[in-house]
Amino acid sequence: MQIDLIASLFSLAVLLILMGLWMLAASFTRDEAHRQQMRLWALANLVMGIAYGLFSSRLTLPLSWTLVVANFLLALAYGAYAVALASLFGQRHYLLIKILSISLGTFALYYFEIIRSDDSYRILLLAGLTLVVWTLALLHCIGAWRQQHSPHVIFMTLTLASLILVSLTRLLAAWYSSDFGYQTLPDFSAIIKTTTFVLILAPPLLTVGFFMICADYTQQRFKTLANLDSLTGINNRRATLALAEQALANQHRHGGDLCCVMMDVDHFKNVNDNHGHAVGDELLKKLTALMQGRIRRGDIFGRLGGEEFALFLPNADEAQAAKLADTLRQAIADTHITTTKGGALQVTVSFGVAQRRHRDEPLSQLLSRADSALYEAKHQGRNRVVVM
Repeated sequence: MQIDLIASLFSLAVLLILMGLWMLAASFTRDEAHRQQMRLWALANLVMGIAYGLFSSRLTLPLSWTLVVANFLLALAYGAYAVALASLFGQRHYLLIKILSISLGTFALYYFEIIRSDDSYRILLLAGLTLVVWTLALLHCIGAWRQQHSPHVIFMTLTLASLILVSLTRLLAAWYSSDFGYQTLPDFSAIIKTTTFVLILAPPLLTVGFFMICADYTQQRFKTLANLDSLTGINNRRATLALAEQALANQHRHGGDLCCVMMDVDHFKNVNDNHGHAVGDELLKKLTALMQGRIRRGDIFGRLGGEEFALFLPNADEAQAAKLADTLRQAIADTHITTTKGGALQVTVSFGVAQRRHRDEPLSQLLSRADSALYEAKHQGRNRVVVM
């Protein structure tokens, strides 16, 4: 079956422009954290659509437009793809390398094809123009895949690897035939047909893959936010208790100690009444940061509500838990917390500690005993640690 290459290129140009406009519109309804990356990708699709439109006009427009400008825009769009991926994955952009490779490749293509009218190096020049940005985009995806085995990231990785394989295949075919200028490789040879088909399919596939990755990241971000306290950024009550249940289940299976530390800011109502709720919120955030810097990795720390916090310590007995609680108590008592209003506040915190008595003790009972210890600490005069 004969393929109408010109019609295929024009159809791809229209499709990419439509996909660019679609992603641009979609970016206004998606998570704000990924809007910039989606808009950059949309812009890249629009640029790539123009590039393929120029490719489809090679019978009517001059070579400087259909070859040099079109391939420059194509490489620029793929460079934008790579930057969008790096930004989405939180990786280094390598922007200078991408700009230099595209600039040098475009200059070399212009010099040989337009100034010298020499097309004997065309395959080398076209491969060099895009191979660097494809490789960097592939490395961005591989880095993201190592952190999280997402099927959509794997899909993007395989698509980019296919593009690189296309360039290497064309280079190998050119080397085998001693022709880097398409002189003995007709437009519709098996190699050119296959590799051109991959090049045509790649941008729409990459766009769908990128959109799905953004959707995955948005879903993951919302899931994370649902487990965090909106004020302090630590675990909220639901997440804290869920993690505590997991810790109790692990202790039941593997043994070891587990302690619960309940804590409550002393006279916090006075802070709100005398300084305002904004200062009270700021105080809670700074107290949270102070305590976070002193607990162990693996400890479960969360805000249960108001000025009340809970800390679960796997593999710690009540003596170790009491020692950590007293360290936190002393650090807070010794700290003057400066607020944005310029005032310095000094507050204290009371702590109640309870160790799980046996492996079948439910979380509710452990929390109740720790809460009773906290109540006793308040009753004894506050700013102290009581072990129940």
